[in-house]
Amino acid sequence: MEKLHITSNIAPVIVRTLNGYFAVSGNQWFPVTAETELSNIEWENTSSIPPKTIDPDIHLVKSSDGKTDYAVKIQDGIPTCTCMGFSFHRHCRHIDKIYGKQE
Repeated sequence: MEKLHITSNIAPVIVRTLNGYFAVSGNQWFPVTAETELSNIEWENTSSIPPKTIDPDIHLVKSSDGKTDYAVKIQDGIPTCTCMGFSFHRHCRHIDKIYGKQE
């Protein structure tokens, strides 16, 4: 499967609607097949907001709009985040930012 390249400051997700499957990043919607996974998407993060560290285990990462700081805590190698995305999906772009998966 060919990789889909998305340039945005918001991490993409895959959603299913009545009209099919889409990779969504912010207000960008890209039609994809039902077999598409996030690993099939190459995401280029355009955010230039670097994370701030307040102690060795807690990192502050700006929201995509730059108005909110979310706390990413890594305890015993397990990351958590205070954002809503993490509470729903158990993963988020703020954790990716800390692990260097985003620039």
